[in-house]
Amino acid sequence: MAFSCKSDSKSTNVNGNKTEQLTKIYKDTEIENALYNGTFIKNNNGFDVVFYNNSLYLLKASPTNEDKTNHFFLELKSVKDNPPTIDINPSDFIFNDSLSENFNNVVVYKYPMINKNKTYDVLIGQFNNKGRVWSTYISNQNIKSEVKNYKNEYVNNFKTNRFLLEFESAFDQGYFIKHQENFDLLIDKNILYYIKPNGTKSDLETQFYLHISYENNSEKLITDFNANDYQINQLLGDRYKNFIIIKKVIPNKGKIVEVGTGQFNAEGRTWGVVYNLDSLYDNMAFIYNDQYSELMR
Repeated sequence: MAFSCKSDSKSTNVNGNKTEQLTKIYKDTEIENALYNGTFIKNNNGFDVVFYNNSLYLLKASPTNEDKTNHFFLELKSVKDNPPTIDINPSDFIFNDSLSENFNNVVVYKYPMINKNKTYDVLIGQFNNKGRVWSTYISNQNIKSEVKNYKNEYVNNFKTNRFLLEFESAFDQGYFIKHQENFDLLIDKNILYYIKPNGTKSDLETQFYLHISYENNSEKLITDFNANDYQINQLLGDRYKNFIIIKKVIPNKGKIVEVGTGQFNAEGRTWGVVYNLDSLYDNMAFIYNDQYSELMR
């Protein structure tokens, strides 16, 4: 009896490709988490810097050959201690080999900090045989503050956009409420989007209010907010450039049964609506049906 090894070989290759794909997906997610959840420092002269999970990430779109060959220098500074300058060879810490083609236009380096960024200020930059090319100083306080200040600066350099995917998936699974005037609403679990096609800055000048009722909870969430702090147009790229879109995350204190929202000024409410979410369930009137398709052509 003869046995063929072709099918086994093919299976091995398929499994190998799947493993490589999963690894790359995992590494892509690591960079995304660093950008969106880490401390991001924009640098117009050199590499952008990100601190996340005891690692230092350096990123630059459309890099030159010099950008990719000049060594980095790293200086850790504190009142008590100033360790020697660290010479970082970029080829030793290139991270792109672990990333998918989504990052083909961006060079990424990862350097482990081993908890040192928790106690030191950091001076990072590059140098060549003539001296230092650029540098960025980041205080320890800035690093520890963990301010999430990434504003999707790489939206035009990545093939996928995490904010855009999250927003558009809400149309498929959330409640869409169209209004002839004021803002449309999109409710997806504990995220509330306010959407206004062809909106202007004047639409954001008036404060918003938000009242939330939870199941089996007599205490309502009552809050008001400045929409400028929650506008996400810049994060979505050109697709929604003619829209005003506000994203408000509702505290997850249980099942949301009622949403009341609108805007108000010194004279009172300028508009307001109240919706019982149970009444929206399976109601075709509250399913998104490409109402914005004409506006995005």
